[in-house]
Amino acid sequence: MVREMTGRVIEQLVVLLQAKQRNSTPYRPQMIDLVECYHRTRRECVSTLMADERQNDWCAWAQYAVFAHNSAQHSTVVLSPNVLMMGRRLRLPNELLRETELTEPGDLMDYHRQLMVAMERGCECEERAQRKEQARQAYYYDRKSQTTTNISPAFRRGTPKAWVNEGGKRTQRNHS
Repeated sequence: MVREMTGRVIEQLVVLLQAKQRNSTPYRPQMIDLVECYHRTRRECVSTLMADERQNDWCAWAQYAVFAHNSAQHSTVVLSPNVLMMGRRLRLPNELLRETELTEPGDLMDYHRQLMVAMERGCECEERAQRKEQARQAYYYDRKSQTTTNISPAFRRGTPKAWVNEGGKRTQRNHS
């Protein structure tokens, strides 16, 4: 445990619960960027709802910012977080007001089947988008590296060789 970041109360609670505490910061620093990105997005969304900088009731607008974030399509996945997590999109209040007919609740098993199909489709779409985004990022990352065509055959892939010291003279030996 990182003692300077963890209080005694939490430390005792972890001991009493016989749990392992995981501090994500030292072991996975990439998560900090994701959290900061979300905070920046949320701050920008709340600031668009505010009239001016002197307005101090921002917490009243936070729930609207969360709704806007959860119903907006993500640029990579092209699905909203609510579709990915709940299997259906959020309906806006004006959509609810325009509905005039009452509907009876359907069969629970039918709803469950439809929900599972929607969740599977969302998961497949997210995986495809993730592979596409990883390939895009790899392309932009790899284009910065220099490629040389004058690579020695000893260092090419598929040629298992090792340097051996034979009486002050270094030679290569095959490992086959």
